[in-house]
Amino acid sequence: MIKSISCFFALLVHLSSIFGQVQTLYSEGRAKDKTFYKSQAIIPVFLLQNDTIEENVAFGVEDKLKNKKRTIILPLGIAGQRNTGYGYLYSGAANQSFAKGYLLFLITNNSRNNLPALIFFDKNIDFDLSNDGPPDTMHFYTDYLDIHLHNPNYGNAKHIIKISRFDYKNQQKYINLTDIHYKKHSGSKNYMGTYYSFREQRLNVLAYNFKNQNDSFTIAIKDNNCNGLFNDENDEIFISNYRTEHFTETSFMIDKNNVAHIETNGKMFKIDGITYNGSSININQVTDKQFIYQLNVGKKIPKTRFQLADTGKIKTKKIRKFRRKPSYIYFSNSRTDNIEEDTAYLRKIHTEFGKKINVIFINSGDIPREAKKMAILGRLPYTCGISDQNIDNLWFINRKPIGFLTKKRLKLQQVGITPIKLYNQLKNGE
Repeated sequence: MIKSISCFFALLVHLSSIFGQVQTLYSEGRAKDKTFYKSQAIIPVFLLQNDTIEENVAFGVEDKLKNKKRTIILPLGIAGQRNTGYGYLYSGAANQSFAKGYLLFLITNNSRNNLPALIFFDKNIDFDLSNDGPPDTMHFYTDYLDIHLHNPNYGNAKHIIKISRFDYKNQQKYINLTDIHYKKHSGSKNYMGTYYSFREQRLNVLAYNFKNQNDSFTIAIKDNNCNGLFNDENDEIFISNYRTEHFTETSFMIDKNNVAHIETNGKMFKIDGITYNGSSININQVTDKQFIYQLNVGKKIPKTRFQLADTGKIKTKKIRKFRRKPSYIYFSNSRTDNIEEDTAYLRKIHTEFGKKINVIFINSGDIPREAKKMAILGRLPYTCGISDQNIDNLWFINRKPIGFLTKKRLKLQQVGITPIKLYNQLKNGE
């Protein structure tokens, strides 16, 4: 019986991939984009002198716009603790009038010594830190803490922030510069120092892996306003190669109807049914809409001048030089899957059908020196060029490898065709 059910579901998946029916994708968990790795954002910590705190919304302009103050209820565990500070975590779900958009926390023993630091978060945003449960503990040897901020209006929707300390040995100059900056612009608040504050990295991206008979890639939805909801208008969608976190710079926006259209490798997909906490999404291919970003079949390809890789000297060539016969333009690099097989088939196409079709390999992703080494030492007989970010943007290269087949006069005929598929088509006289 179990085997029969498995076969039935396998058949459904097969049919959906053939007829372009809606597929449901489930979240693979949090992903880390470039912003996460590059972030050096500081969560400043200020000395708590009594039970009164200040907002931090008027940072840098305190002489013109005064921060409000309010009294808070301190947690019981804070009694007898020294070097107590307070700060704020950014949260789009924090809609209170005081320190709007931020969630308050207190930290005791903020000295980075052998005594553990206790961190109290105002989880229910009522400025009473005695009713939020036990504190988190951070020791001097703790590398980081992942803080889960739940949206009070949606039970299992949450924003996650990774907090960690700055390393004085490796970041001394940065710490000293930011100390000067924050002390100058913190108004009447007493800044405890960057060394005693936190680095903030937002885990506000969810990943989904899509795969069918014709294509596979990873989708990422970014909760831009950090409120734990992944179906807000203007939340962003990014894509990358299958099961990777190398997300493209190009983003696709979720509209007011919680719908987005993404484009990649000559295809368009509609994404809808996004659950509020991002646990699942629906996706299906769209074939009746013109591309907004990608090159459309039947139109001329962009005017492009690229640097040649198969020469020791710096030379460039215009793509229009190849307009007299059909061309196959293939964007790839040395790190893509099946690169050896692909270049072998490019060689076969050039050798067997070079009189009928131009073969142009554009290296996108390797540094110029590596691209030249690959072309020259590999004795690649077809034209080899080097792409850059401008060319990638012009051709809307968001995943590699990708091949473009043109007719004469450089009118686009097909997108996403692989070298082996093109070779077989030519072999069969298509």
